[in-house]
Amino acid sequence: MGLFRRLVGYAYRLTHPTRYLLLLISLLQAASSQAATIYVHSAATATEDGSDWKNAFTDLQDGLAAAGPGDEIWVAAGVYVPGMTEGDTFKLISGVEIYGGFEGNPGTEGNFSVRDFESFVTVLSGDIEGNDLSDANSVVPDPTFIMGDNCDNVVSGDGIDRTAVLDGFTITAGQDGGGMINIGSSPTLSNLTFTGNSGGQGGGMANTNNSSPSLTDVVFSNNSSSGEGGGMYNSSGSPVLTNVTFSGNSATLSGGGMSNQGNSSPSITGVVFSNNSSSSGEGGGMYNNSSSPVLI
Repeated sequence: MGLFRRLVGYAYRLTHPTRYLLLLISLLQAASSQAATIYVHSAATATEDGSDWKNAFTDLQDGLAAAGPGDEIWVAAGVYVPGMTEGDTFKLISGVEIYGGFEGNPGTEGNFSVRDFESFVTVLSGDIEGNDLSDANSVVPDPTFIMGDNCDNVVSGDGIDRTAVLDGFTITAGQDGGGMINIGSSPTLSNLTFTGNSGGQGGGMANTNNSSPSLTDVVFSNNSSSGEGGGMYNSSGSPVLTNVTFSGNSATLSGGGMSNQGNSSPSITGVVFSNNSSSSGEGGGMYNNSSSPVLI
């Protein structure tokens, strides 16, 4: 019977080579698409292969390099810096979900319910020199406390879609480019705090080239822009904001909290603008130029 099946298989390959090739490709794709959980813990001391909390990668960049579509990266409390040069940044990846807020104790692998991003503060910082004035969690409370050279953008998205997820982090100390920049990207962003970042366009976040990220339960506090959009700058995009707070952000030109330019149409639901300012006097909370935001 086994010989008969093999003969039938050989005959199928000879008479249907294209179908056989497509079947083989499909099986190989299925085999390579098994989702994995990759662990990152700045205090791990074992093999650093990302397999569990004990053997976690200590560098988030290593976790990103090992990740593929369908994978999740779990990050324990601590401080993570993109690299040692101003151009280094954490680049989000379509199909990869990154979650912060884990304690990182061995034995809790696979238990997502232990995550508590409020208690286990997980920081993505642009402080490459380690000399910024910060609080006990290494969070820079105000851009004026940035000392020396920092990363231009702490986090970035370039051509990514909504399957790129960032959830449960504090993003701080981005300089010149701000906390996060999206270029033609629409990632899913939740449970984030942007604080102590500065930029030319968008202190906390800049969305350009038709970027339309989705933001839920996000805080922009004490970010600044030497141009427009102390908290957020939008250019020709339609970001969706739900339960977002803009507090204490400032801009030199316009839009202390948010600046919308070039046919931007953000959807804004349950959002608070508080104590934001613009040195020019244009749009302390929000400034709109050729844009049509929808506010609820």
